[in-house]
Amino acid sequence: MKALLHFASFLLVVPLCPLAANAQAPGSVDLSFDPGSGANSTVFAVLPQSDGKVVIGGAYSQVNGIGRNGIARLNSNGNVDTSFDPGSGTNSWVFSIATQTDGKVVIGGWFTQVDGVTRNFIARLNPNGSVDTSFDPGSGANERVYAVALQSDGKIVIGGRFTQVDGVPRRNIARLNTNGSLDTSFDPGTGANNEIRTLAIQNDGKIVVAGAFNQVNGVTRANVARLDANGSVDLSFDPGSGTNSYVSSLALQSDGKVVIGGNFIQIDGVTRSHIGRVNTNGSVDLSFDPGTGANAIVYGVAVQANGKVSLGGEFIQVNGVTRDRIAQLNTDGSVELGFDPGSGANAFVSTVAVSPGKVILGGGFNQINGVTRSCIARLVGTPEVQILSFARNGTAIVLQGVGVPSAVHKIQATDDLSQPFDPNPIGTASADGNGNFQFTDNPNRARRFYRVVNP
Repeated sequence: MKALLHFASFLLVVPLCPLAANAQAPGSVDLSFDPGSGANSTVFAVLPQSDGKVVIGGAYSQVNGIGRNGIARLNSNGNVDTSFDPGSGTNSWVFSIATQTDGKVVIGGWFTQVDGVTRNFIARLNPNGSVDTSFDPGSGANERVYAVALQSDGKIVIGGRFTQVDGVPRRNIARLNTNGSLDTSFDPGTGANNEIRTLAIQNDGKIVVAGAFNQVNGVTRANVARLDANGSVDLSFDPGSGTNSYVSSLALQSDGKVVIGGNFIQIDGVTRSHIGRVNTNGSVDLSFDPGTGANAIVYGVAVQANGKVSLGGEFIQVNGVTRDRIAQLNTDGSVELGFDPGSGANAFVSTVAVSPGKVILGGGFNQINGVTRSCIARLVGTPEVQILSFARNGTAIVLQGVGVPSAVHKIQATDDLSQPFDPNPIGTASADGNGNFQFTDNPNRARRFYRVVNP
């Protein structure tokens, strides 16, 4: 992270908070998040909440010595949040998590009970962790649920390796109403002919799915496809020959492009080793070129608001750069060298998630860069807001930068870096859909220091 930029002899600009003497570099373990002895087995899902808390799902039975079977919530400092108590928890693994706006938590996995209540592979918990009995999926799915995602209307899309939901044929993809019942208006026909491992819902209601299939409702789609809101295959999204092996994870960008990670080495015949990006029509995005890519499977991908991509998996190199199981890519696919996790994770990373300035990992590791972290960790991320250029235009100072798309950023200033920045912004800068923003100031001082803060 660059601390200061100098313009002529009178202007200094700070892209983000200046690095203090004890500040941590991007990629380092965030020491302010300490889960103690952590989870005692694999964490498959992590979901940061807006209040800084983190919901985790997996195969564990304890978190920092506290009994938590399959599902738990951590405070922003990594301690177990004891106000979220799922009782006896799940009787088997949790693979996926989604949080509703009312604080309720939807989970999917391999379980058949939650706190002694029958819930076959799909359930909803109240904000305090108890089973939400108002959400009743009947007999539920008849096999594993790998992915859950929430629509804006509260309905829930699930993907996995099931063939029925509440006794109705639904092959590997289905949608539930807000009360847990099957939404029969969503009809994927014969569905995917093999498991769906990951999915995401676009703003227009269309659903991107990926996994180990080669057909969806009889339409050839090798491991990645898009469905319309009614469940039919969206023929306008055509990935050609698709990927040559399964896709483990996907993430939507704000521009509608889709980042995918998995076991593949080609997408529609184009070399893309375990990581790639497709356009809104399904074609390979050639502007995203990770070179030789990851040298082993990518299990998890997540996209920051500024378009940078975090990935985790089994790899130890990305495009020839040593990155042990965790890495970050720039928007063009190149390795972000400013994000350096050192010796990285000492075992696989199964999932990654991002929150402003942070990267959260789950997996089977017990160390990150030599720091003890059992199956759950948080790393310092790269800045999501950067000032790229500044210049004098007559009597005005013009700052240009990139930040969170379609967000309003606050500009703070001070005349003396030995003093704190005034928390009250001197103005705001609205970013366009690509994250670009501009701010103009009319300085009447000999020196002026600026910084842009995350929205």
